[in-house]
Amino acid sequence: NMEPRGEMRLRQVKPEGPHNAAICLVGDAPRDEEDLARKPFVGATGNVLTRLLREAGIDRSQCYTTYLCKHYLGVDDKARPDFAAYYKDKAQSYPTQAWAQLQIDLRAELATVQPKVVIALGEQALRALTPYRNLNNYRGSPIVSYDTVVVPTYPPYDVCRQWEWYPLTLFDLQKAARISSSDNYIIPSANIITLQSVEEVKAILGLLLCSVVPCFPVVSYDIETAGSQITMIGFSRNKQAWVLPFIHHGDSLWSKLQEVECWHLVKRFLKDNDIPKTAHSASYDNTWLSFYGIEVKNLWMDTMLAWHTLHPELPRGLDTVASVLTNYTYWKHEGDVP
Repeated sequence: NMEPRGEMRLRQVKPEGPHNAAICLVGDAPRDEEDLARKPFVGATGNVLTRLLREAGIDRSQCYTTYLCKHYLGVDDKARPDFAAYYKDKAQSYPTQAWAQLQIDLRAELATVQPKVVIALGEQALRALTPYRNLNNYRGSPIVSYDTVVVPTYPPYDVCRQWEWYPLTLFDLQKAARISSSDNYIIPSANIITLQSVEEVKAILGLLLCSVVPCFPVVSYDIETAGSQITMIGFSRNKQAWVLPFIHHGDSLWSKLQEVECWHLVKRFLKDNDIPKTAHSASYDNTWLSFYGIEVKNLWMDTMLAWHTLHPELPRGLDTVASVLTNYTYWKHEGDVP
């Protein structure tokens, strides 16, 4: 039952749901409606969350639902729970001991439930449950943390303010549902080999040229750039990837003769008309490669265009596509290949 607003700003909104739930929902902190009702995720935002969960195949009544901070904090200028008092600085980079205690209490609480999946609904929940920050980067990334899998996504009040986030949030919840139904889920690891000699480059590109795999012959390629140079190029096929770095922290990794030979081998491979190739935003990569005198032949698919055809309402970046179609954790923080 709703009560009039009193002076009890610190009264707690208690968790709800079974204590043996396979899925836990963790929000940052209750908002005004939850504080008044003393129930988690109610009102318009609660209805949006319930609808998203239902569309993802998750029964909300079977989820354990709680918050990092269980009392009302007010809201910041983005209408999110205001955690300013729990940080030492305005940028919220240095949490106070009080925030650390919230984190300790939350982890102890979840240890009593032992869920298969924890859905982190908000930036503060992400920080409390994983080593990472920046929800925009890590939403949709399954992260193994403290003997469970955490899937971060947008909180329902953010979805209400930016409705274009609805489909991304739905994708994230569907991923969490799939993981929760798995008996022994394992986060995939990237199988990437860094090519460190001209002989290795010659061997791998020669292998890709000569050993066409009948069931999956397509080779993907991708470049990274900085300033006015291509810093690296990568190739992948059948879950195996090879990276050829040229520049690291502004310094060339090869002698001039070695670099020319490497680019000659790359050119020979990319212009081969018998090897079907894919790229993400091929027009960008191919324009850069053309500056190096390379014309890519037999472009089988541009995955950015394919994604945009299927989901024109969503961002087209490779990080977004990977967050939906794969279970890899967000990788761009890792920087250049050493």
